[in-house]
Amino acid sequence: MKRKLPIVNICVIVLLIVVMFVCANAMLVNSKLSYGIWNSQRTDAVHNFVVAGVDESKLRSDVILLCQLSLSDNSVEILQIPRDTKVNTKRFDKKINSAYGSNGKINALIEEIRLLTGIKPEKYVVITFDGFRRLIDAIGGVEVDVPFRMKYNDPKQNLVIDLQPGRQVLDGKKAEMFVRFRMNNDGTGYADGDIGRIEKHKVFYKAVAEKLFSVNNVWNIPEILSVVAQSVETDFGADEIEMYLRRIPKFSADRISFYTLPGVGGYDKNGVSYFFCDEEKTEVLMRENFGVNRKTTEK
Repeated sequence: MKRKLPIVNICVIVLLIVVMFVCANAMLVNSKLSYGIWNSQRTDAVHNFVVAGVDESKLRSDVILLCQLSLSDNSVEILQIPRDTKVNTKRFDKKINSAYGSNGKINALIEEIRLLTGIKPEKYVVITFDGFRRLIDAIGGVEVDVPFRMKYNDPKQNLVIDLQPGRQVLDGKKAEMFVRFRMNNDGTGYADGDIGRIEKHKVFYKAVAEKLFSVNNVWNIPEILSVVAQSVETDFGADEIEMYLRRIPKFSADRISFYTLPGVGGYDKNGVSYFFCDEEKTEVLMRENFGVNRKTTEK
């Protein structure tokens, strides 16, 4: 059984493993110093980190990934947290995706992840959708199956989604449309709402990981890192990044596991739409796959 230590650390938007490359170059460029329990000598540790994809306003995180990296076997566990998940917070807006836009910024998001999962990430990577688009373009696009016609227009968000159904290679612009789609202007979309959206995100993430680890992109790592570094905010240190860079050849897409925070969509007594976390199922998932007893860490 995989050894899981109660430590914590890193990752971001839609790129699970990509995130490791992302933060790697960002830190080499910024040359920040590492601290605390992180150092290049820790090769037997399990690291946890949060990866967040934020919209252009940087007020909401449309993608939230809690990632756990085990250096003992080079595996990555990734938990998707639905953006509409309700959290017990003093903020008026109880949805977790609004945490990043609050006064607490990334610290507020980290604390709310702790409340939900029992893990408090000590490292983070935040990437904008502009960086996301450029990253997908840098790896040559991603092939996915668009399940149905996606047509949505929201002038307030400057968001236009226009995708035809069928299997196709999405460039950065179309990939953003795919991951941000929730419903069409006429109300149609995924039959099971955000759950269906999240499941499609899993398929997309795996496709990104596989494309990233393809032979062609192994040689494009410097270019990929250069593109993403300009759009990433992170607190990783240069020596930490160096450690991950040395381990890149040991990673593979088949060692990445995806999970979704257990729960259901619905409405509260005020008629506000939320995703409600199933605490019992979350306790089991976190214990069995992330090595954390959520009940003993929630205070």
